[in-house]
Amino acid sequence: MKKGYVALPEGQMHYRAEGEGEPLLLLHQAPLSGVEFEDIIPLLSRDFMVVAPDLPGHGQSDDLAREYGVEDYARSVVHLMDALGIKKTNLGGNHTG
Repeated sequence: MKKGYVALPEGQMHYRAEGEGEPLLLLHQAPLSGVEFEDIIPLLSRDFMVVAPDLPGHGQSDDLAREYGVEDYARSVVHLMDALGIKKTNLGGNHTG
């Protein structure tokens, strides 16, 4: 499993990625991080290019400079997709993800 960082307007965002093909972006619940998907990523990566970020202020991503709302997190996901060259994706998540 690849782990890396991308520089976004919100700061450095940490992510995990594995697989090839159609993208599948997994969004974690608050207050956790993308680590909650580490057991399932190898299974999903058989059919998808799976990306599981640590949203801003969570996990190994940079802390938030201010309190974020849903719109802010959605914007950061779009910035992540742009940084990784993902034009269209499937989404998976639970609870607040």
